[in-house]
Amino acid sequence: MNDLSSARHTEVLAFGPFRADAFARTLVHDTQGLVNLTPKQFDTLLLLITHPGEVLDKDRILAEVWTGSVVEENNLSQAVSALRKALGDDGEAHRYILTVPRKGYRFVAEVRPVAAMPHPSAPDAVDDDRAAPTSSALHAAVAATPPTTASTVAPPAPRGPARWMGAVALAAILAAAAWALLRPAPPPPGTERSVAVLPFTNLSSDPVDAYFGAGMTEDMLTQLAQVSGLKVVSHRFAGDAPLSADRALGLKLGAAHFLQGTVRRAGDRLRISAQLIDAGSGRHLWAKSYDRPVTDVLKVQSEVAAEIAGALAAVLSQSDRAALGSRAQGNPELHLKYMEGRYLISRSRQITHEDRQRGVAIFEGLVRRFPDSPLGHVGLAAYHMRAPNLRVATFDESFRKAEAHVDAALRIDARSAEAHAMKAEIEARARWNWRGAAEAGARAVALNPSLPEAWARYAHFGLKPLGRLDEAERALRRALDLEPFNAESMHAMAVFLGGVERCDEAIAQARKNLEVHPSYMLNYVPMIRCHELRGEFRQAAEASRPPQFSWLPPPALDELAAATEKEGSAGYWRTLLKWQRRFDATDPYGTYYLAAYLAQSGDIDEAFQQLGRAIDKRELYLMNLRIDPLFKPLRADARWPAVLKRVNLL
Repeated sequence: MNDLSSARHTEVLAFGPFRADAFARTLVHDTQGLVNLTPKQFDTLLLLITHPGEVLDKDRILAEVWTGSVVEENNLSQAVSALRKALGDDGEAHRYILTVPRKGYRFVAEVRPVAAMPHPSAPDAVDDDRAAPTSSALHAAVAATPPTTASTVAPPAPRGPARWMGAVALAAILAAAAWALLRPAPPPPGTERSVAVLPFTNLSSDPVDAYFGAGMTEDMLTQLAQVSGLKVVSHRFAGDAPLSADRALGLKLGAAHFLQGTVRRAGDRLRISAQLIDAGSGRHLWAKSYDRPVTDVLKVQSEVAAEIAGALAAVLSQSDRAALGSRAQGNPELHLKYMEGRYLISRSRQITHEDRQRGVAIFEGLVRRFPDSPLGHVGLAAYHMRAPNLRVATFDESFRKAEAHVDAALRIDARSAEAHAMKAEIEARARWNWRGAAEAGARAVALNPSLPEAWARYAHFGLKPLGRLDEAERALRRALDLEPFNAESMHAMAVFLGGVERCDEAIAQARKNLEVHPSYMLNYVPMIRCHELRGEFRQAAEASRPPQFSWLPPPALDELAAATEKEGSAGYWRTLLKWQRRFDATDPYGTYYLAAYLAQSGDIDEAFQQLGRAIDKRELYLMNLRIDPLFKPLRADARWPAVLKRVNLL
């Protein structure tokens, strides 16, 4: 066994502010974090620090590090130069690597072995030194305890055998305690081959390149999902601060590992750094940096997925390799522009109307330049489906354009999961063809079971309207499994639970949503609805007050609270109805709720009249009509079946 092989059995070697993990093959600075090194640079450093103070001649280093390769001395010189730069060693101060003329190199800093420590934010780390000895104290105690081998233990005193036995027992107890504290926490059962993809940080100086981070995150989810035997989830946020990437988050996500990284674009070059982290210990299991042309982005993503699979001992099947290879052969220019367009038409509040128009222009350019790809059409269909929400187009106009683009996408590629997912929404909203929506949704999730929006659209537009509620819940939970902290998916789950009158669960989900996304105002809706269902109208009025939930102006909130206090439910519904009438002309979904408030107020005739208007306007929430508890007062009326028939729900 050569020196490098034996060195890899030493877990961590420390020098100065650096720690080199021989097992994980990473170098970490105490305050600056991961240091990016190539494999050969790390091997060179590892060889030097495992022989501190020893002059290693160049031929030996070349033979050890570049085993079996024919290389020149210049390769070693470049590796050492890069190491000095990474370590902040200018070669003159000789803090770390000393050049020995005509011989080789010597590592001159003190090197000390250390154990891998638990992640500082792990819940089982001991913070109070009064409660238990710290790991460093345990190390000191174990080191101070006499060895227990026969050749080194002094004979016990004639009158004190108990003392000697106590010392041995104490050593064993302290060693066991040290191991219990220092060993990495085991992953939750069933999560050993699971990885949560954290958002990649965009480090590009140009704000135009902001989509790179979001796009890289989505792409790594897609790539890793191709590997059979891996459970892959994401950890995304809609403008709110992310949670700490520690063991607690790993347990919450059901993931034993995290993948995180950075993306930087400079001209036509792309630098991607990625690292795989053990969620229990915080230890880096794998890390690598890629400095490539922008056109290599797909190849890099495939390489990362394959290397992570290897690090997690997931076996890549022939179909896995084929899927990764196929994606790597895709058109990088098309892919990058599609990423940018998707970012620009997203629903983020930071995206302006001008940004969305730029996104539309990008998709239109993709349609012209890449007529054999469905992506441009899929992007345009997504935009047009959102246009009514943005109040920039009518429903009929938007649906017509979206449908044309989805049809074009499917003619180009009948296996596009994104296109089938969009088709599910169009079949539901444009035609009230709920069975057609369910078929399109089922096709989308079959083609790409790792596409969260496919599961969400399948549930919303196909399963729930047909009353297939158990299946709808499973589909929504699958979308949440893939994106546990996606704002829209979390909200959809709370709304579903409230809609089927599981209010304890709905309110708990809504409160969890608010913890993660306090500025996402729709999180208050399921709470309000559940308080209404329970007859808790004071609480419902109070839940409408948070400043983030601003659909009612302050005078209306005051009036709602006063009327509820004075008249109870009658005052509550009367006030809501009054204000909803004011919004009816401008709210694209307002007539549906106007009908609902009329039903709750007891005005059944006008409720049916306004419901007819909502149907004429093809309002979105009509898909919930079959199960929405707000319409319970209408269900016993002879006119109710005719209403359901108009929207194909009966």
